[in-house]
Amino acid sequence: MPSGLDATVTDPTPAHLLAEMAALRESERLLRLALASSESGLWSWDLVQERVRFTADTAARLGRSTDRLDDDECSTDTMLAAVHRDDLAAVRRARQLVEEGAETYQVEIRIFGYDGKMRWVRERGMLERDAQGRPLRIVGAVIDVTEQHDMQQRLRDDATRRRVMVEQSRDGVVVLNTDGSVDEVNAAFAEMLGYTLAQARQLHVWDWDIDLPRDTALQKLARRSEAAVHREVRMRRINGEVLHVDM
Repeated sequence: MPSGLDATVTDPTPAHLLAEMAALRESERLLRLALASSESGLWSWDLVQERVRFTADTAARLGRSTDRLDDDECSTDTMLAAVHRDDLAAVRRARQLVEEGAETYQVEIRIFGYDGKMRWVRERGMLERDAQGRPLRIVGAVIDVTEQHDMQQRLRDDATRRRVMVEQSRDGVVVLNTDGSVDEVNAAFAEMLGYTLAQARQLHVWDWDIDLPRDTALQKLARRSEAAVHREVRMRRINGEVLHVDM
Protein backbone atom coordinates (compact mmCIF):
# COMPACT_ATOMS: atom_id res chain seq x y z
CA MET A 1 0.00 0.00 0.00
CA PRO A 2 1.20 3.43 -0.67
CA SER A 3 2.60 5.17 2.34
CA GLY A 4 1.73 8.70 1.17
CA LEU A 5 0.41 10.89 -1.60
CA ASP A 6 2.50 12.72 -4.14
CA ALA A 7 1.04 16.03 -5.38
CA THR A 8 2.16 18.60 -7.90
CA VAL A 9 1.05 22.24 -7.47
CA THR A 10 0.89 24.31 -10.65
CA ASP A 11 0.26 28.04 -11.14
CA PRO A 12 -3.23 28.34 -12.65
CA THR A 13 -2.41 31.76 -14.14
CA PRO A 14 -2.11 31.45 -17.94
CA ALA A 15 1.34 32.16 -19.33
CA HIS A 16 0.12 34.96 -21.59
CA LEU A 17 -1.45 36.73 -18.58
CA LEU A 18 1.77 36.47 -16.61
CA ALA A 19 3.64 37.98 -19.55
CA GLU A 20 1.15 40.84 -19.78
CA MET A 21 1.46 41.52 -16.04
CA ALA A 22 5.25 41.56 -16.31
CA ALA A 23 5.04 43.93 -19.28
CA LEU A 24 2.69 46.20 -17.32
CA ARG A 25 5.06 46.31 -14.35
CA GLU A 26 7.93 47.16 -16.71
CA SER A 27 5.87 49.90 -18.36
CA GLU A 28 5.05 51.35 -14.95
CA ARG A 29 8.72 51.24 -13.99
CA LEU A 30 9.74 53.04 -17.18
CA LEU A 31 7.00 55.61 -16.72
CA ARG A 32 8.19 56.34 -13.19
CA LEU A 33 11.75 56.73 -14.45
CA ALA A 34 10.61 59.11 -17.17
CA LEU A 35 8.59 61.15 -14.71
CA ALA A 36 11.47 61.25 -12.24
CA SER A 37 13.83 62.56 -14.92
CA SER A 38 11.33 65.27 -15.84
CA GLU A 39 10.60 66.02 -12.18
CA SER A 40 6.92 65.26 -12.78
CA GLY A 41 4.76 63.19 -10.48
CA LEU A 42 1.60 61.11 -10.86
CA TRP A 43 -1.73 61.66 -9.18
CA SER A 44 -5.35 60.61 -9.62
CA TRP A 45 -8.63 62.08 -8.43
CA ASP A 46 -11.46 59.61 -7.85
CA LEU A 47 -14.58 61.63 -8.65
CA VAL A 48 -16.94 58.93 -7.29
CA GLN A 49 -15.30 58.36 -3.89
CA GLU A 50 -13.92 61.93 -3.79
CA ARG A 51 -10.43 60.70 -2.98
CA VAL A 52 -7.10 61.98 -4.31
CA ARG A 53 -4.15 59.61 -4.60
CA PHE A 54 -0.49 60.54 -4.99
CA THR A 55 2.53 58.42 -5.68
CA ALA A 56 4.99 58.58 -2.78
CA ASP A 57 7.58 60.60 -4.74
CA THR A 58 4.90 63.05 -5.90
CA ALA A 59 3.71 63.63 -2.35
CA ALA A 60 7.30 64.16 -1.19
CA ARG A 61 7.98 66.74 -3.91
CA LEU A 62 4.89 68.66 -2.93
CA GLY A 63 5.64 68.61 0.78
CA ARG A 64 2.71 66.26 1.36
CA SER A 65 4.67 63.30 2.75
CA THR A 66 2.80 60.01 2.50
CA ASP A 67 3.29 59.22 6.17
CA ARG A 68 0.65 61.90 6.80
CA LEU A 69 -1.78 60.36 4.33
CA ASP A 70 -4.06 57.33 4.54
CA ASP A 71 -2.54 54.84 2.10
CA ASP A 72 -1.06 57.70 0.03
CA GLU A 73 -4.55 59.16 -0.27
CA CYS A 74 -6.54 62.07 1.04
CA SER A 75 -10.09 63.30 0.63
CA THR A 76 -11.03 65.93 -1.94
CA ASP A 77 -11.67 68.39 0.90
CA THR A 78 -8.19 67.78 2.32
CA MET A 79 -6.62 68.30 -1.08
CA LEU A 80 -8.56 71.52 -1.69
CA ALA A 81 -7.62 72.77 1.78
CA ALA A 82 -3.97 72.68 0.66
CA VAL A 83 -4.69 74.91 -2.36
CA HIS A 84 -4.16 78.66 -2.09
CA ARG A 85 -7.59 80.23 -1.70
CA ASP A 86 -7.05 82.47 -4.73
CA ASP A 87 -6.52 79.36 -6.90
CA LEU A 88 -9.46 77.27 -5.70
CA ALA A 89 -11.71 78.58 -8.46
CA ALA A 90 -9.19 77.48 -11.10
CA VAL A 91 -9.13 73.92 -9.70
CA ARG A 92 -12.91 73.69 -9.59
CA ARG A 93 -13.19 75.17 -13.07
CA ALA A 94 -10.70 72.62 -14.43
CA ARG A 95 -12.78 69.77 -13.01
CA GLN A 96 -15.93 71.29 -14.47
CA LEU A 97 -14.35 71.64 -17.92
CA VAL A 98 -13.36 67.99 -18.21
CA GLU A 99 -16.68 66.80 -16.80
CA GLU A 100 -18.41 68.89 -19.47
CA GLY A 101 -16.39 67.31 -22.27
CA ALA A 102 -12.88 68.76 -22.45
CA GLU A 103 -10.30 66.03 -23.02
CA THR A 104 -7.56 67.57 -20.90
CA TYR A 105 -6.78 70.63 -18.81
CA GLN A 106 -3.75 72.43 -17.44
CA VAL A 107 -3.55 74.85 -14.53
CA GLU A 108 -0.82 76.49 -12.48
CA ILE A 109 -1.76 76.82 -8.84
CA ARG A 110 -0.23 77.38 -5.43
CA ILE A 111 -0.35 74.68 -2.78
CA PHE A 112 0.89 74.42 0.79
CA GLY A 113 2.90 71.49 2.15
CA TYR A 114 2.76 70.16 5.67
CA ASP A 115 5.88 72.25 6.27
CA GLY A 116 3.85 75.40 5.59
CA LYS A 117 5.89 76.18 2.48
CA MET A 118 3.97 77.42 -0.54
CA ARG A 119 4.81 75.86 -3.90
CA TRP A 120 3.73 76.69 -7.43
CA VAL A 121 2.76 73.58 -9.40
CA ARG A 122 1.73 72.98 -13.00
CA GLU A 123 -0.96 70.35 -13.11
CA ARG A 124 -2.15 68.48 -16.20
CA GLY A 125 -5.17 66.21 -16.04
CA MET A 126 -7.27 63.94 -18.24
CA LEU A 127 -10.73 62.60 -17.48
CA GLU A 128 -11.57 58.89 -17.52
CA ARG A 129 -15.22 57.81 -17.86
CA ASP A 130 -16.96 54.55 -17.06
CA ALA A 131 -18.76 52.34 -19.61
CA GLN A 132 -21.87 54.56 -19.35
CA GLY A 133 -19.86 57.71 -20.02
CA ARG A 134 -20.05 59.03 -16.48
CA PRO A 135 -17.02 60.85 -15.03
CA LEU A 136 -14.92 58.31 -13.13
CA ARG A 137 -11.56 59.85 -12.30
CA ILE A 138 -9.05 62.46 -13.37
CA VAL A 139 -5.50 61.25 -13.84
CA GLY A 140 -2.50 63.34 -14.60
CA ALA A 141 0.95 64.66 -13.85
CA VAL A 142 2.14 67.52 -11.69
CA ILE A 143 5.46 69.38 -11.65
CA ASP A 144 6.88 71.87 -9.17
CA VAL A 145 7.44 75.19 -11.02
CA THR A 146 8.17 77.30 -7.94
CA GLU A 147 11.68 78.17 -9.15
CA GLN A 148 10.34 79.42 -12.48
CA HIS A 149 7.78 81.64 -10.76
CA ASP A 150 10.40 82.96 -8.35
CA MET A 151 12.65 83.83 -11.29
CA GLN A 152 9.81 85.59 -13.09
CA GLN A 153 9.01 87.57 -9.95
CA ARG A 154 12.66 88.61 -9.57
CA LEU A 155 12.68 89.79 -13.19
CA ARG A 156 9.50 91.78 -12.61
CA ASP A 157 10.97 93.30 -9.45
CA ASP A 158 14.19 94.21 -11.29
CA ALA A 159 12.18 95.79 -14.11
CA THR A 160 10.15 97.79 -11.60
CA ARG A 161 13.27 99.04 -9.83
CA ARG A 162 14.86 100.01 -13.14
CA ARG A 163 11.71 101.82 -14.26
CA VAL A 164 11.57 103.79 -11.00
CA MET A 165 15.26 104.72 -11.31
CA VAL A 166 14.76 105.86 -14.92
CA GLU A 167 11.64 107.85 -14.10
CA GLN A 168 13.23 109.61 -11.13
CA SER A 169 16.60 110.31 -12.72
CA ARG A 170 17.47 113.96 -13.32
CA ASP A 171 19.50 112.90 -16.35
CA GLY A 172 17.77 112.26 -19.63
CA VAL A 173 17.40 108.51 -20.15
CA VAL A 174 16.15 106.78 -23.29
CA VAL A 175 16.21 103.07 -24.21
CA LEU A 176 15.80 102.09 -27.86
CA ASN A 177 14.36 99.05 -29.60
CA THR A 178 16.23 97.49 -32.51
CA ASP A 179 13.92 99.27 -34.97
CA GLY A 180 14.97 102.65 -33.59
CA SER A 181 11.74 103.28 -31.71
CA VAL A 182 11.66 104.32 -28.06
CA ASP A 183 11.28 101.49 -25.56
CA GLU A 184 11.70 103.54 -22.39
CA VAL A 185 12.14 107.26 -21.85
CA ASN A 186 11.96 109.50 -18.82
CA ALA A 187 10.52 112.96 -18.32
CA ALA A 188 13.97 114.57 -18.19
CA PHE A 189 14.83 113.37 -21.72
CA ALA A 190 11.44 114.45 -23.09
CA GLU A 191 11.81 117.87 -21.49
CA MET A 192 15.31 118.20 -22.93
CA LEU A 193 13.85 117.90 -26.44
CA GLY A 194 10.75 119.97 -25.70
CA TYR A 195 8.31 117.07 -26.05
CA THR A 196 5.71 115.76 -23.66
CA LEU A 197 6.44 112.28 -22.28
CA ALA A 198 3.65 110.82 -24.44
CA GLN A 199 5.13 112.45 -27.57
CA ALA A 200 8.65 111.26 -26.76
CA ARG A 201 7.44 107.66 -26.56
CA GLN A 202 6.38 107.88 -30.23
CA LEU A 203 9.78 109.04 -31.53
CA HIS A 204 12.58 107.23 -33.34
CA VAL A 205 16.23 107.97 -32.70
CA TRP A 206 16.66 109.72 -36.08
CA ASP A 207 13.93 112.17 -35.07
CA TRP A 208 16.38 113.85 -32.70
CA ASP A 209 19.89 112.60 -33.54
CA ILE A 210 21.00 114.80 -36.43
CA ASP A 211 24.09 112.72 -37.22
CA LEU A 212 22.30 109.36 -37.18
CA PRO A 213 20.07 108.90 -40.23
CA ARG A 214 17.64 106.02 -40.34
CA ASP A 215 19.76 103.48 -42.27
CA THR A 216 22.85 104.15 -40.16
CA ALA A 217 20.84 103.93 -36.95
CA LEU A 218 19.33 100.57 -37.91
CA GLN A 219 22.77 99.16 -38.74
CA LYS A 220 24.16 100.30 -35.41
CA LEU A 221 21.17 98.98 -33.48
CA ALA A 222 21.51 95.59 -35.21
CA ARG A 223 25.01 95.44 -33.65
CA ARG A 224 23.83 96.67 -30.26
CA SER A 225 25.76 93.90 -28.49
CA GLU A 226 28.93 95.81 -29.27
CA ALA A 227 30.43 97.94 -26.51
CA ALA A 228 28.79 101.35 -26.12
CA VAL A 229 30.78 104.30 -27.47
CA HIS A 230 30.79 107.63 -25.69
CA ARG A 231 30.23 110.45 -28.15
CA GLU A 232 28.95 113.98 -28.44
CA VAL A 233 25.55 114.08 -30.07
CA ARG A 234 23.78 116.88 -31.85
CA MET A 235 20.14 116.65 -30.87
CA ARG A 236 17.28 118.43 -32.60
CA ARG A 237 14.61 119.85 -30.30
CA ILE A 238 10.97 120.07 -31.30
CA ASN A 239 11.41 123.77 -32.16
CA GLY A 240 14.43 123.10 -34.39
CA GLU A 241 17.00 124.24 -31.85
CA VAL A 242 20.18 122.12 -31.80
CA LEU A 243 21.62 120.83 -28.52
CA HIS A 244 25.09 119.39 -28.02
CA VAL A 245 25.04 116.64 -25.42
CA ASP A 246 27.31 113.81 -24.30
CA MET A 247 25.92 110.28 -24.60
